[in-house]
Amino acid sequence: MFEIAFDPASGRIGRLVWSAVSRGNSGERLLIRTTVDFEETRLGEDLGGELFEFVPPRNVSLVDALPIPGQTGSFLQGQTAPDFELRTLSGEKVRLGDLRGRPVLLNFWASWCGPCRKELPVLSLLHLDYEARGLIILGVNDEGRNTASQAARQMKLPFETLGDGARKAHKLYRVQAIPSIFLIDRDGRVVRYLRGAQSEQALRAALRELGL
Repeated sequence: MFEIAFDPASGRIGRLVWSAVSRGNSGERLLIRTTVDFEETRLGEDLGGELFEFVPPRNVSLVDALPIPGQTGSFLQGQTAPDFELRTLSGEKVRLGDLRGRPVLLNFWASWCGPCRKELPVLSLLHLDYEARGLIILGVNDEGRNTASQAARQMKLPFETLGDGARKAHKLYRVQAIPSIFLIDRDGRVVRYLRGAQSEQALRAALRELGL
């Protein structure tokens, strides 16, 4: 959510406030609010294109991902995915370990999460494109089954969502913010952790690491 305060006479912005909802370590909802005050605003000046041009130093290189030790989720990259057993929203048991031999995309989401709702249609498209190649997409939701089922029906999700009301999987994967995606290869190893809503292009690039 954004709030903007401006001078009605000049139209200049004086303050910008945006808010986001996240999750704490024990599952509590956290409201994060950021405020930016503009002390000086200049209009109509020619800034030149070089101001917005990024020139990296000569001794650096571009990488697709940079796991940070201790960062939520990144500790699992290169490790065997923690096993768990949960039920789908329709009540069927699913054990992650039983899916060995097929690549898996785990997506942690919730109905109240705006970025999740933005990303889920992209995952629905990828499900249709990659299912025949063996990819299994599983949503993981820690809300009540009725709430999660209603949201899944509303968004017409073509893949299964697992109910995690006790936050078993959330704790195993140390999920503190959503959406969070874990890509698991055919050998059951986590090859990529993605935090925040991802674009279709970014997800397709990540899936190539699974050989898809």
